[in-house]
Amino acid sequence: MIFRLGYTHLNPVIVRQILSIGSLPFLIMLFDNLLVIALNFTLRNYGGDAMGDTYISCASIVQSFMVLVFYPAQGITTGCGTLYSYHYGAGHPDMEKAFTLAAKSRNRVRNIS
Repeated sequence: MIFRLGYTHLNPVIVRQILSIGSLPFLIMLFDNLLVIALNFTLRNYGGDAMGDTYISCASIVQSFMVLVFYPAQGITTGCGTLYSYHYGAGHPDMEKAFTLAAKSRNRVRNIS
């Protein structure tokens, strides 16, 4: 099978839909990182030269722990959301219930930690 690369015309409606779906996770990550940068500047200013680096180190340890706990849960939720949407569109109510239960159990685990 031979694949040939070429220029194709993009449909503006489809491009707009793709950008609208993909822009929200991008903006969430952008603002999360800006928040961490602002936190580091605040800790550096609050702690001064003597304790600023120690405060930043402590905050980094806490953030690393949160990443270890919340990223797997976020991945499960994202995967369930995609599968839920597929089965909702296909008209499989039994599978929708299964993914709804999985998402609810994920939220219980998240609330406990």
